[in-house]
Amino acid sequence: MSRKGYFGKKGKRRKNTREIKPLILIVCEGEKTEKYYFDSFEVSNAYVKVEGEGRGANVLLKAAKKYFKKEKFDQVWLVFDKDEIDDQKFDESIKEIKKKGYNPIYSNPCFELWYLLHFVFYQTSLSKEHCLRKLKEKIPEYEKNIGDMYERLKDKMKLAIKNAENLEKQKKVINSYSKKNPYTNVYKLVEELRKYER
Repeated sequence: MSRKGYFGKKGKRRKNTREIKPLILIVCEGEKTEKYYFDSFEVSNAYVKVEGEGRGANVLLKAAKKYFKKEKFDQVWLVFDKDEIDDQKFDESIKEIKKKGYNPIYSNPCFELWYLLHFVFYQTSLSKEHCLRKLKEKIPEYEKNIGDMYERLKDKMKLAIKNAENLEKQKKVINSYSKKNPYTNVYKLVEELRKYER
């Protein structure tokens, strides 16, 4: 995602740019895994800033506000996992994110579920460890923070989106965000970024 020539000093949007393109902020819980993935989209019709915070959902909102003070983004997406977060805190975090007008993109149990859905529709409740084991069956060399997952999986993206949408339909009857397992709505951010690709 090239942003060269758009962000001036201190990350400010340059003035007097010829065409107005949307400015999108993606704040990720993971410092590398999610950041590497979203940075790999070849977006040319929007300016995208991806930040990896290394912090959970309950503090990502503060991080987003920090970036928003420096630049008025058109869209803000917060990407995080259920992981070990307490159910109540997780649910409250999502409600607060939505209340602020930001987009919560979350996976239960972990972001790797999105990768797994590129291969198979999986609907049985699972732990993070189980999810990683299942993914390694499909990609034996997979390790956390691998930098080329977008390239490895992009040909299977349509299947992943379809599988994630099917999961969402199944989990619609569950009112608590924390109880939706497995679940990921990463596909919503993926579809948004694809609108601005070359």
